[in-house]
Amino acid sequence: ALTLDELCLRKCEINDEGLQGLIERAANNCKVINLSGNYDITALGLRNLHTSLQSERCRLEELVLGGDFGDEFAEVFACSLVGNKSLKHLRVVYDGDYGWEHSITLAGWFAFSNVLCDTSTVNNTYLSNHTLQELRDYNYETYWDYFEDVEECEQIIGRNLASYLQLNKAHPQ
Repeated sequence: ALTLDELCLRKCEINDEGLQGLIERAANNCKVINLSGNYDITALGLRNLHTSLQSERCRLEELVLGGDFGDEFAEVFACSLVGNKSLKHLRVVYDGDYGWEHSITLAGWFAFSNVLCDTSTVNNTYLSNHTLQELRDYNYETYWDYFEDVEECEQIIGRNLASYLQLNKAHPQ
């Protein structure tokens, strides 16, 4: 079986259909996949990642995406992380040349927080994602740099999300 450490498909004009054909084999055979610069991948296309990230065979440790992703992306991707045991780093690249701005709001980041530590029941807490260690944009140090009102962000999700990521890093599965 062919395995790769890194697959860089940056700026290859991959769209949702191309991602669907690529992702299952790539996620099972690569540690790092860079899909930045493929601006035709939408949140709808990212739904194809769900099955691959849920698979016990998934080897993917780092995923780099680029596009105009908002709350829908955050919610779709966060759901894909439930039960994932391999992805440690998720990086999103926004390209200023396309006039895109960071459109993930507190609601989108809260979706990640819930996946990393779902306290609704003891079983959900146990099943939360304990693998993801880094969630960031290449242009920023941390996810909370997106917000103008850092204090509000920290009050709502900042401390929790940062704590969950740090806990996962300190105590990997």
